[in-house]
Amino acid sequence: MQWRPFLFTTFCLLLAGNLGMAAEEIWFVNKTSTAVDGLHLAKPNSQIWGPNYLEGGGVPEGGRTVLAGVKAGDYDVKLHMKTGGNCIIHKVAIKPGDSFQVSDSDLKECTK
Repeated sequence: MQWRPFLFTTFCLLLAGNLGMAAEEIWFVNKTSTAVDGLHLAKPNSQIWGPNYLEGGGVPEGGRTVLAGVKAGDYDVKLHMKTGGNCIIHKVAIKPGDSFQVSDSDLKECTK
């Protein structure tokens, strides 16, 4: 009988911890007029690009996805558009438990 309150409290703390982890997810929202099939991050002005966070699937126009393994911070973002070409967006602030959105007006530095 003495263990029940302890076990219940432990269970509640574990559940609350898992719910808190879900709040730390970082979402990418594609508000452009074309699908994005590649997303790479780099420290600002470094041009040392990390892995493709959309490996195995892209994000359609109007779609969104969770970016697994991304930590909060300021990044340069390189997008590969499904129609071809890459676009770089400088100094994007990515916050934990939040989303970052990209729209056509953000796509100023693009190459085919």
